[in-house]
Amino acid sequence: MKGYVVSTSTLLWLPLQLYKWLVVIPVMLLSTFLVCSLIIMFSAVGMQDFSSRVLASIWARLNMLFTLMTIEIDGREKITTGQS
Repeated sequence: MKGYVVSTSTLLWLPLQLYKWLVVIPVMLLSTFLVCSLIIMFSAVGMQDFSSRVLASIWARLNMLFTLMTIEIDGREKITTGQS
């Protein structure tokens, strides 16, 4: 009979699934609803640029924080000041 090897990925599967369903999904749904509502309201009063740049960026960073995602930016020195 073959022995069962428990790896760290097997041990982390259940806690990550619980975190995903109890934290990540509700936060993403709530943040998407709130930010979309704000973007619609700001766009209706003529602040499309603000809402698309600032609110969308905040939404993305908030969701990145709760999904425990890490990023690495390469080539930042090639961007000129004021360039989007």
